[in-house]
Formats: sequence, structure tokens, C-alpha cells
Amino acid sequence: MSIALRGLTKVRQIGVLRLGLAVAASVRNRLLHAIYRFDPWHMTGTYYARPYKAHAVALIDSLKPETVVEIGVGLGDIIGRVTCKRGVGIDLDAHVLKAAAWLLPGNIHLKTADFSQAQDLVAALSAEGLAKIDALVLINWIHMIDFQQITQSIDAIRKVMPVRHVIIDAIKPGIAGYRHHHSAADIGTLGDIVRSVEADEVRTLHLVRVSVA
Repeated sequence: MSIALRGLTKVRQIGVLRLGLAVAASVRNRLLHAIYRFDPWHMTGTYYARPYKAHAVALIDSLKPETVVEIGVGLGDIIGRVTCKRGVGIDLDAHVLKAAAWLLPGNIHLKTADFSQAQDLVAALSAEGLAKIDALVLINWIHMIDFQQITQSIDAIRKVMPVRHVIIDAIKPGIAGYRHHHSAADIGTLGDIVRSVEADEVRTLHLVRVSVA
């Protein structure tokens, strides 16, 4: 597909205004990348270029949360737009967190931790002194790990602090190029799926009310 055709396709998907904002955000991210050397993926996957991020913000805001934790926060496109008293962003990449610190408001704290290493993850969250998590956000990377690991890590968090809701995405069946396609049945093991949103042609967002331990 030519560059021109890709551009026309993107205009149809997100509109001219959002495309312009996406280009501006991408240029900003490239400058940050030149300084902080984070994963190049973050340069183009901006809020304005990825409509699912707006759907995620709306889902989270519908909860009117006090405390939000986003794992795999990247540059903070989602958590930085959520209305909450306190937020914690977790990511594997310390370099991207340094860049995100320039972009995010002061009520968002950033920590380096690995979701698959439950002990380190819990230590990072415990260091923030959180009494509870109203919204635990796991979006756009969760397809890289199996659901047993997802369950184990969430259970480890819940042993030290209540988790009220999980916002998680699932890649639609038949979409190639993704390691895991977690089903609604899988996600339903976390609690009650109270809302699902067809966020784009690739993924569905699920809002889960977590079962009481």
C-alpha cells in the first residue's frame, strides 16, 4: 500500500483533524525518543491515531474512579486523560517512563515493574501506599501473555489491596499477528463483564467488575 493510500485510509478512519493531531503528537514523540531512546513503537501509536484509547478513557471515567493504575502505561496517552485523584503508571521500560514524566500531570506517579513478576509488581504498587484500585487498566499488550499469567498477577495484587474494576482489551478472533486471542469467557473469570466496546477493527474493550475475594 502506497503512502498516499495509507494516508487516505487513515483520514477515513479518524478524520482530518485527528490525523493532524496524530502527526503533531508523532513528531513530539520522535523528539522524546531522540532524547530518551525508548521503544520506537511509542512514536506513532498516539492517542489521536488509535481511537481505542478514547474509548478506554471514556470507560474508565464512567466509573468516576479515585485511584487508577495502568500497567503498560507507555507515554501515558490513556491515564493522562483520565479524571482521577491519583494514578499510577507501570511499565517495563524505564526510558519511556522518563519521557512520560514530561507529559503527565503531577497526580500520576510512574514506576518500573514487570507484570509477569508478581512480587516486583506488588512491591511497586505497595510503595505507593494505595488503599485500593478503582480501575486497573491492561490495554494493548495483554495479548502477548497467556491468561493464566494475567490471572496470577491480578490475584497477587488483590492479596494486598482491593481491585474494584479491570479494563482489559481482547484481540478479535481471526485477527492475524497476535500471540493470544483471549476470549470473553477467559475475561469473565476475573469477574462480571459489565460493558464491552468494539473499540476498533482489531480489539474489544471489556469493563469487568471484579468479584469480591
